[in-house]
Amino acid sequence: MAPTPSLGLRRRVLFLFFIALFCCGGLVGRLAYIQFFWGEELRAEAVDQRMRELRIPAKRGIIYDTRGRELAISMNVDTVFAAPPEIENPQETARLLAQTLGLDEQKVLAKIQEPVAFVYVKRQIDEEASHRLRDLNLPGIYLTQDSKRYYPKGKLAAHVLGIAGVDNQGLEGIEYVYDQELRGEQGYILLEFDNRGHEIPHAEHSYVAPQDGLDLVLTIDETIQFITERELDAAMQRTQAKKGVAIVMEPKTGRILAMAVRPTFDPNNYNDFPAQNRRNTAIADVYHPGSTFKPLTAAAALEEGTSHLSDTFYCKGGTEVSGWSIGCIRAHESLTFVEALEKSCNMALIQIGLDLGIEKFYHYVEAFGLRERTGIDLPGEAKGIVKPLANMTKLDLAVMSFGQTLAISPLRLLTDTAALANDGVLMQPYIAQRFLDGDGNVVKEFRPQEVRRVVSVQTAREIQLAMEGVVAHGTGQANAQVPGYRVAGKTGTAEKIQGRDGLYVAWFTGFAPVEAPRLAMVVMLDEPVGQYYGGTVAAPVFAAVMRDSLRYLEVPPSQREGEPGTKPDEEELREVPDVVGLPPGEARQMLSAAGLRMRLEGTGTVVGEQVPAAQALVQPGLTVLVRLTEPPDAAETTASVSVPNLAGLTMREAAEQLYAKGLLLDPVGSGQVVGQEPGAGQSVPPGTTITIFLEPPLPENAA
Repeated sequence: MAPTPSLGLRRRVLFLFFIALFCCGGLVGRLAYIQFFWGEELRAEAVDQRMRELRIPAKRGIIYDTRGRELAISMNVDTVFAAPPEIENPQETARLLAQTLGLDEQKVLAKIQEPVAFVYVKRQIDEEASHRLRDLNLPGIYLTQDSKRYYPKGKLAAHVLGIAGVDNQGLEGIEYVYDQELRGEQGYILLEFDNRGHEIPHAEHSYVAPQDGLDLVLTIDETIQFITERELDAAMQRTQAKKGVAIVMEPKTGRILAMAVRPTFDPNNYNDFPAQNRRNTAIADVYHPGSTFKPLTAAAALEEGTSHLSDTFYCKGGTEVSGWSIGCIRAHESLTFVEALEKSCNMALIQIGLDLGIEKFYHYVEAFGLRERTGIDLPGEAKGIVKPLANMTKLDLAVMSFGQTLAISPLRLLTDTAALANDGVLMQPYIAQRFLDGDGNVVKEFRPQEVRRVVSVQTAREIQLAMEGVVAHGTGQANAQVPGYRVAGKTGTAEKIQGRDGLYVAWFTGFAPVEAPRLAMVVMLDEPVGQYYGGTVAAPVFAAVMRDSLRYLEVPPSQREGEPGTKPDEEELREVPDVVGLPPGEARQMLSAAGLRMRLEGTGTVVGEQVPAAQALVQPGLTVLVRLTEPPDAAETTASVSVPNLAGLTMREAAEQLYAKGLLLDPVGSGQVVGQEPGAGQSVPPGTTITIFLEPPLPENAA
């Protein structure tokens, strides 16, 4: 008979039983908790660990000028990525990649040995490197299509267009403002990997096609932009100015037709230029407007009735206000109201401003928006700087009346000048004109926006005639006239720092033709060397741009018999010959025979584009911009591509082949390609969608 366990032993066994029961109960409870409360989350994480997205970038929308000429496009380029688990010899792979892509071997080695299933090696490589890499056929190294921004006109309108980054994102300029619309939505192929990071070749894949961005049409006119930049460059060279700005606007709509800023940069290689070159001085910097502000003071005084066209003034070369001496460029002696503007007399404008008074003057500071941003659709616009009303003194009013003390941007000055040209109505300037979808349909259109009326029609027209007198008889007479047209304008020379010689800002602002203003323009040269008066260094830029732009737009000449400078000499005009498609030597001969000069841009053997276009009427000696290119080969002229044979490929392999040829993919099923439509070898236009039919492969022992 077995001995009966002692009471102590039974207690110890019972104690251990309850401990085991408690542990098992806790484990079961924990498993139940994980199953019911964390189950979905853990399942999602498991899927996420074995699934990877192969990104398919969307093409950024094209940016056109107002006549449909391309200013910014996107190109398909290859990007290199690695699947580290699939790389058989990391050291040798890193060496070959470094040699082919111009990278540091140790950095490449570290990258391709990271414990991840996917890593970029180099984004957006050139075509030569892509071909070399394909020939190497390195295990675990893949190429995928990427999209790169390209600006075919180089530096033209660089500050308007801005730049886009490597990830297809807008960083500056119009690219930044409308990034959401231009960027589109990227697509992807969802791939499945095993626990070692190897792709499961016939697993269920999903495909989401990319949605390309919208195309954008700007108000910028490429030809007027080129003319404006050409003349600003010439002025910068003549004057050795620190900075320069020239802007052309339609006064009745606010549409910006050209915006040139110097110094500049090439958005294709923006890192090769100093960062400050990308600053858009036209809107981001403010300056004393000097005498170009005088028409605004005069308009305010006429509108309020504190001054009249019949008023006369006496200038003895200087005056004293609140104990401070203020000078004029010379003693003008007796002047009428209009002559005060024509001769740019500070003393007369001081009297006009003081008669207007601080309260009324400040009302027009607000009406003309001098302390506001214009609201243009470009980033980085600065507000004007004007002393607060509560702190203004009689001396401040006197100095502000002729454009000192306060500071505004070149665009603000142009916008306010354009309001006078537009019979007293202030318009909001804008750059974007309309968005188009891939089929050319208008998705969104931007229309002119009236801000407010600042002065009456009568007042505006009286100032228009006074500003015409500036060009016909006054400070702009020598350099601002445009043969064949009635021109209104105002010169300005602002001292930058009181008490220091040689630091000036030269201005000219105006519009034409006076009877029906089509174009308004401002020119600013910051710190010109030597001659610094606006009528001497800025007015010639205005005249040259207006002359060529009005003729380019086919604006009828003004018809006023007996007025100086209003009859065009039609015999002097030359018709630009058509040189597109010719070798540069023949193009130069044809242009020279027409009395024109030629400037070459780009590389190639034939002329691909010319500005101004053929048959335009221009002055003798005008420089025609000629851009060279290579003639299209036979394959390019067909405007079609051959559909590749995709049989037996996986979805990813098929996608890579199609994207390389500019074709789109529409997959049906999963596995390997067993059919396609259109078929292999057919010629289709770029952008055609190829439908592929996929099925899982049959097992090896299947009958």
